[in-house]
Amino acid sequence: AGVFIYQAVTVTASEALPRGLRTTPIPPSPAGYGTPETCQGCHEKEHAQWSTSAHGQAMTDPLFLMAFRLDSRRWCVSCHAPEAFDDSRKSANHGVTCGSCHNREGGIATARPLSADRVAPHPVVYDPELGTAKSCAGCHQSDFLLNDSVNQDTIEEWRQFGEGRRGQCVDCHM
Repeated sequence: AGVFIYQAVTVTASEALPRGLRTTPIPPSPAGYGTPETCQGCHEKEHAQWSTSAHGQAMTDPLFLMAFRLDSRRWCVSCHAPEAFDDSRKSANHGVTCGSCHNREGGIATARPLSADRVAPHPVVYDPELGTAKSCAGCHQSDFLLNDSVNQDTIEEWRQFGEGRRGQCVDCHM
């Protein structure tokens, strides 16, 4: 169990999550593909979008940092920097990285069906749920855990007002 330090805020990996929840395990990435910078070589456009996105700035956002300084809980970091407690990763302070969503057992996930003409320098696995409400709900549909207030109601709002009419999450947000 490691210790995560960010801008003079320390959270221990052994801190229990409320209600017995556990952080979502992120499988290791294939060797050599552990940081957003390693993905940038082939995915330059995606890296540029990510680096200025809310995901890319999830641990540096001033509003998050203010709240985190007041109440630094491990479960906050589990969404804002999912890889932070894995000592083998070098991207703890990068926020929500490529690997946070794309790492799967066996390779890097893609939502596009695999074909013989698509070649990648790393193992690729097909995950048709990548970028759907189901894959985003872990962080984007939650309450504050310590009271009855809603923290993120994004998926429920989408279900009420846009499901079926607006495609999937990544259609607008990537």
